Amino acid sequence: MIDPWFKLTLLMVVAGIIGYLAQRSGLCMIRGVTELRAGRPTLLLAMLLCGICVWAFVPLASYLHINIPHVRYQWHVIFVLGGLIFGLGTSANGGCSVSTMSRLARGDFHMLATVLGWIIGWCLWLAWAPGSEYLIRLGPTPTSYRVAELLLLIVVSIWAIRHSLASRRLWLTIMSIGLMSGLLFLLQPYWSPSDMVQHLTTALLHEPSSAWPDSERYLLLLALLAGMLVAAWLGHSFILMRFSLKLVALHLAAGTAMGVGASMVMGGNDLQLLLTLPAASPAALVTVASMLAGIYIGVLLKRPLKRIG
Repeated sequence: MIDPWFKLTLLMVVAGIIGYLAQRSGLCMIRGVTELRAGRPTLLLAMLLCGICVWAFVPLASYLHINIPHVRYQWHVIFVLGGLIFGLGTSANGGCSVSTMSRLARGDFHMLATVLGWIIGWCLWLAWAPGSEYLIRLGPTPTSYRVAELLLLIVVSIWAIRHSLASRRLWLTIMSIGLMSGLLFLLQPYWSPSDMVQHLTTALLHEPSSAWPDSERYLLLLALLAGMLVAAWLGHSFILMRFSLKLVALHLAAGTAMGVGASMVMGGNDLQLLLTLPAASPAALVTVASMLAGIYIGVLLKRPLKRIG
């Protein structure tokens, strides 16, 4: 049995380190797609594979008698649509779930409108949702899938580390994020920003089974933001953005689209990349592919719109 205070301290330190590394590495799906288009796939590959690090904690989970919180669902067209909506909203917002928090920590308080949009979007879908008949839960991740994923991670890691010094640093940083995220998911399965928004919205809608997030989760979110703030301050990237009602409206709309999309697929890109994708969930596979497609389309649409503007 882990001492509660030791556990909380450990989780907050790990969350702070994740925030610091995410800020320093520029972790963002939009940047990953942009670099892929420029012939630099390292960042996107690292983001897609870092969640596999969760399987490194299988022996620890067995020792502590804790189940790794993997969730696998069969795919459905709603996951495709939800991923596209989330991706388009992400592109309009200029950042995914994690990078929204990073920009907020760098002094862009327009991101608060994005966060509010997330909550509004989740509420809209939960209030209107046609039901959950499309959710077909599958069994645990087969051991053969875990082994195959780890082998894939090893092979791609060797390529990335030998590719260049910059590639090596980026790869190792994001793998470290994946490893520490796996530890957080093991000890606090609901630590991610996506899970926080989901539980807040269900509580706001007064569903019978809903409950407000406990204090530990708020502390972890604050630790994550604190790590990002420290990285921004030390990197001299903390700049207070000038307030703009136009930007507030833009980010509120983009955040709402992200919230609707995330609600449809049961989690934002942070949850998909770090937990459901490593679990080899068919729903996660099509969701992440659709998110990337939505971001790619959004990036292509932004160019002519900028020229018109």
